[in-house]
Amino acid sequence: MNTARAETSVAVDVGGTFTDLVVYDGAGQVIRTSKVLTTPQDISAGIFESLREAGVELPTTAYLKHGTTTAINTVIERTGGKTALITTRGFEDTLLVTRGAYGRWSGLAEEALKHPRREEQRIVLDELLADVEREVILRALARTQQNKAKAAKLLGISRPRLLRRIEQLGLAVVKRGDGS
Repeated sequence: MNTARAETSVAVDVGGTFTDLVVYDGAGQVIRTSKVLTTPQDISAGIFESLREAGVELPTTAYLKHGTTTAINTVIERTGGKTALITTRGFEDTLLVTRGAYGRWSGLAEEALKHPRREEQRIVLDELLADVEREVILRALARTQQNKAKAAKLLGISRPRLLRRIEQLGLAVVKRGDGS
């Protein structure tokens, strides 16, 4: 087993066309880069190919940072599945500003730039994780007319877990007569 101290850091960005990788030494200087075609069917394949091309050995890497402009572009261009933006207070208009700048240089129709996503697709939260969880649970309950079984399914958790979190977070939830 190699016990040598890792000295390199790696940053990877998966874009719509290319996956870019930069390797930094311990002082933060760029020492290697790679650019490979993005593999949309499995983005990890492009990431691993870029790591191989740059000669990166993950066990000797101190830090790996991954980002994707693909996800940002999907939201901005309104392609892909239905999404919601979860953001902290003060940053709720970031995508609208970005859409305007991106749209003008990428050729989005002016009409697409004028109409922001509906407000219910924007969830503005305070910074605390409990606040995020509280808001997500309340929105799931509202969306399911307070049906806890349906809300739990929507959240991908069990009904007992949802009930425990409701109690732990001190949420005031309307009781239904149907046992949900």
